[in-house]
Amino acid sequence: MGNNLIQVGWREWVALPDLGIATIKAKLDSGARTSCIHAFYVEDFKKGSEDWVRFGVHPKQNDTASELVLL
Repeated sequence: MGNNLIQVGWREWVALPDLGIATIKAKLDSGARTSCIHAFYVEDFKKGSEDWVRFGVHPKQNDTASELVLL
């Protein structure tokens, strides 16, 4: 095909290594202006004089026993 385009599906497995997430299923929306990730246990806190937030994610679809808390 020679056009160097990558074909992807509606949902794909992606990695977010900077967040410590090796794999998580993501829905693709090429027209979106923003992105989101489903989070639970959302808590704001201070780190020095800065405002931070920690939250949990379930990286494995349909598996609420697997959870990862991120800062």
